[in-house]
Amino acid sequence: LLVLAVVAGAFWVVNHALEVLRARGVRSGFDFLTEPAGFSISEGWLDFDASQPSWRAFLAGLINTVRAAVPAAIFAVVLG
Repeated sequence: LLVLAVVAGAFWVVNHALEVLRARGVRSGFDFLTEPAGFSISEGWLDFDASQPSWRAFLAGLINTVRAAVPAAIFAVVLG
């Protein structure tokens, strides 16, 4: 019964949020990933400029995050 209430509550929240977004004219979805990002990322292994799609910015950010997180995790393990 609790699971049913949680699922029903989650359904209501998502449905309400979509209605409010639609009423205000806010687009939802993943179409923005193919549009130009409009900003540059200066550092990283992946060259990225403002004219490239947003999905490539996410990829560049993921690579930069991994480049920072892996050495930090190793350093933390070594320090104990």
